[in-house]
Amino acid sequence: MASFERTGPLLLEPQLDGSATESYDCGVAACVMALDDASYGLIRPSTEAVRKRMGGDRDATNPDQWKAAIDSYADRFTTLGLQSPRTAVVRGRSQAELWRLLHERRRRVIVALHYGTVAKERRALWASRSYRGNHAVYLRAARIIDERRKVPAYDPLADGRFKGCPNGRRQWPFWLVRAASGYVRDAKGRRLYPGEDRWIGLVVSKARPIGEPDQGVDPGDPDAGDPDLPDATELLEVVADTAGELEEHIEAMSASLDALRPWLPTASESGSEPADGVRP
Repeated sequence: MASFERTGPLLLEPQLDGSATESYDCGVAACVMALDDASYGLIRPSTEAVRKRMGGDRDATNPDQWKAAIDSYADRFTTLGLQSPRTAVVRGRSQAELWRLLHERRRRVIVALHYGTVAKERRALWASRSYRGNHAVYLRAARIIDERRKVPAYDPLADGRFKGCPNGRRQWPFWLVRAASGYVRDAKGRRLYPGEDRWIGLVVSKARPIGEPDQGVDPGDPDAGDPDLPDATELLEVVADTAGELEEHIEAMSASLDALRPWLPTASESGSEPADGVRP
C-alpha cells in the first residue's frame, strides 16, 4: 500500500486575488485549502476552477456548495491512489461536537462565522478594516497549548495586504471560534441560532490510501509547527485589540478625527474588502 506525506507546509489561499468573484470567495478559497490538505499537497486547483464546480457565478456560497466542489474531485484522488475525502455538511450541532471533531478526531472543518464578532473580541485577528458579515475560515486539527485550546486557522482574508493585517495561518483560541461561529446571520441579519450554542460548516476528513480503512481519527499535521504567537506577541495582540477599541471610541466621539489621524496607525496598501461571502 502506497504511503503519502506532505513535503511542505499548507499555504494560505487568499480570496482577494483579483478574480471577478473575489468579494464572495472565502468559501471557495477554503475549499482550495481543504483539497490541498486532504491530498497531502497533490491537488490544489485555482479558486476559479473550484468556483465553477460550485455552480453560481458570483454570489455568496454555502456548505452544500463547498461539499459539492470537494466531492467533484473524487476521480483526481482515485488517480493518485487515494480515497476521496469524506465530507459532511453540519447545521445546528453543538460547539462541544465541533471541539471533539477538531481535537479528538482531528478532522478539518470549513466553518461559517460572524466576522464582526472577531473584530469585537480579538481585533488583532480581524483581517479587515470594515467587513463584519458572514465569513468562512479553514480550521485544522486543534491542540491544547499551555492548557489553552487552540485551533490552526487559515483565514482567506489574512493576506497581509495592509499594515497590521494578519498574514497566513494563526492559532485562534477556541473560545473565539466558538463565539464567532455561534453568531452567523441569515439574509435578514438575524442570528441563525438565537440563544443556542450551535454552528454551521463542512467537515472534511484526510484522504487515505485506497484500501486503508477510516479508523475515525485523522493523522495530525506534521507541518503544524510551534504556536504562531509566543507570549510576548500575544501581549502585542492585546495592545492591538485595545488600540482598535480606542479608534472606535474616537470615531464615535470626535468630530475632528482627521486632525488625529497622523497619530493613528496608517495602512493604505490595499483598499480591497469583501462582500458577504457565506449564505447559510
